[in-house]
Amino acid sequence: MSTADRSYIRTKSMVRLVDAARHRELVCRYPVDPAAGPALFHRLLGGSIELGERAADAAIREVAEELRFTVTELEFLGVAENIFTFEGENGHEIVFVYRAPVPSDVVPDEGAWFEEDDGAPMYVLWRDLAATTPPLYPDGVPDTAPTLEG
Repeated sequence: MSTADRSYIRTKSMVRLVDAARHRELVCRYPVDPAAGPALFHRLLGGSIELGERAADAAIREVAEELRFTVTELEFLGVAENIFTFEGENGHEIVFVYRAPVPSDVVPDEGAWFEEDDGAPMYVLWRDLAATTPPLYPDGVPDTAPTLEG
């Protein structure tokens, strides 16, 4: 590993926040500022799981911190492993992915500025569920709940 690599794997919890019609979901845009040009990628909302915190509880906490919205219905979709390079730093995440309904009025149709828990600004917008560009991260995000076979 280079000095720009993280020395640990991060465990995260993220949520597919889907509108009532199940046509759109809320995502964070990168680069954050729309004035910077086209989005390079979108990311689901959520963040790191704290020591002693369950993944579902982290998902609810992160959405409340980021959007000031309390998730009441949370459905587990699966786990995604994300190995990536961002801003010259290698990263590795294990992400518990959930889905939850969100009212359309939580974020305006044109998107809105919010603040991450570390104070960094983030631009949140609606993304069509059928969209393939820009890419959505974490990579391999499940869109349906797992089923038990046999």
